[in-house]
Amino acid sequence: MIDSILSIFSDYIGSFLKGAVNRIRFYSNKLLNRSEPYTKDEALEYAYAVISGNIVQVSSFRNFSTGNIYIAVKAKEKKGEYFFKLILLKKVGSTFIRDWEHELISFTEDFEVIDLQKSGEYFILFIENSFGSGAGTKTLYAFSSSTKKLFKIIEHHDWSDMTRVYTPSIELSPRDVDQKLLKNLEQYASMNDMLKEMRVDFSNPKHAVRNWHRLNGSITEGDVELCFYDGRPTYGSSPTEVVHYDDIEWIGYFKGPLCGYLKKRDEHFIAYSPGWTYDWPQDLKMKGNGIQFTSGKHTLSFELNGNKGNLNNI
Repeated sequence: MIDSILSIFSDYIGSFLKGAVNRIRFYSNKLLNRSEPYTKDEALEYAYAVISGNIVQVSSFRNFSTGNIYIAVKAKEKKGEYFFKLILLKKVGSTFIRDWEHELISFTEDFEVIDLQKSGEYFILFIENSFGSGAGTKTLYAFSSSTKKLFKIIEHHDWSDMTRVYTPSIELSPRDVDQKLLKNLEQYASMNDMLKEMRVDFSNPKHAVRNWHRLNGSITEGDVELCFYDGRPTYGSSPTEVVHYDDIEWIGYFKGPLCGYLKKRDEHFIAYSPGWTYDWPQDLKMKGNGIQFTSGKHTLSFELNGNKGNLNNI
């Protein structure tokens, strides 16, 4: 029994001392190697000895865990190439060799080299943005210079379906990321306009489209529940058509809804919102006391009756 206790105690002390020694070594190394191994000009000269073309960014660093010296490079190797590459150079003897590279196939801001976990293991971090008019992705890449593993947090955005929630779907690759590393990646992503807080207040006109679909689904015929908001419409895209009739101004938005603005009351409402953004209301014209328009393959009309509305599929 006593032998078991002593063995456990010995293991604990050994583990504690090992951790303490590693921490002392780490902070001693940080103290002795506070700056990059090379100046920017020196790193650039070494990089041009290995990489052709145009280099736009360099950063040198030393991994405490392995003792290796690296230079991270962002470059276009051939004139006329559209995409940049990230290239990691590793010092071998007195020269450098290519250790890893990644083609940047979309818009990418400058990379950063960070000791993400304060362990002496440096990561190359960069964010790629790939967006169209209706959808897109934003991806945080974190490459470990010592393990050569690549970690990704991917945000998938879709604005083409106006019935769905605004919050992007999140993908983690690989899925079994160490929790400490994941926490650090989440923190870095949050500091770089990712993983943003989302809250929906339906009394706020910027959520008016979402509220319309919450109340009405994707109807093209029948009674329409309306919500009224102060002032003129505040939808993000540009108006494509505006029709004035008596006290109402009808406004159709590019890849957006059909809004009505009540001039005397200084209020606006959404009369109709397509489920798919490419079916935005077009060909607006007056029909009786209402408005007629097309939405995709449908020709619709809307009439306002007090605080209620009605859609007809013609």
